[in-house]
Amino acid sequence: MDTKEKILLAAAEEFSNNGYQSTTTRNICHRAKVNIAAINYHFRSKEILYKYVVDYLFEHTSKEAVSKIAIKTEKEWECEIFNWVLGILTSVTNSSSLSQWKNKILFREMLDPSEHFSEFFKKYFEPYFVPIEYYVSCGVPDDTSKEQVYIILFSLLSQCLFYDQNKVIVQQLFQSDFLKKENRIEDIASYITNGACSRLKFRKTII
Repeated sequence: MDTKEKILLAAAEEFSNNGYQSTTTRNICHRAKVNIAAINYHFRSKEILYKYVVDYLFEHTSKEAVSKIAIKTEKEWECEIFNWVLGILTSVTNSSSLSQWKNKILFREMLDPSEHFSEFFKKYFEPYFVPIEYYVSCGVPDDTSKEQVYIILFSLLSQCLFYDQNKVIVQQLFQSDFLKKENRIEDIASYITNGACSRLKFRKTII
């Protein structure tokens, strides 16, 4: 591992634990076992380093967002919603250090946005909203407002995020790592998808 990557990993852990504002370059240096000159040489500032960290974490943990496809049948429609839900669930419940650091940084950004949130939203959040907005729109009446579509979208997303944000409660209730059981993520994705599709009704493919 070269010095630049050591700094990125140390910074990822610090930013995830303490947030952007409370993380100091001194603490990053201490964790990475480098001096301040190394950070200045590779990244020039904490702000630039933070952006590099988010890029690094997404590059090493996330699949490219799936583009919307023209669907012809109700079964295809349900399958695409299921795949979107499963993708989000798989991402937020991944137990690797990189995934956990990424998720914690993003949750912090959602709760207390930094000045970089708009950039992160455009680059990393918005691509995941495009296909699910399309699929939800295929299941609501023509006169449904964009705001109503987004209420449904965010309901789906919040159900997925629950399993990471509240995993301690889930583990306490089941006295085990509930999500590690075989096929558990697929079962949850099916439950969320079935609930959404029971409230929606496939009506048309939107061009």
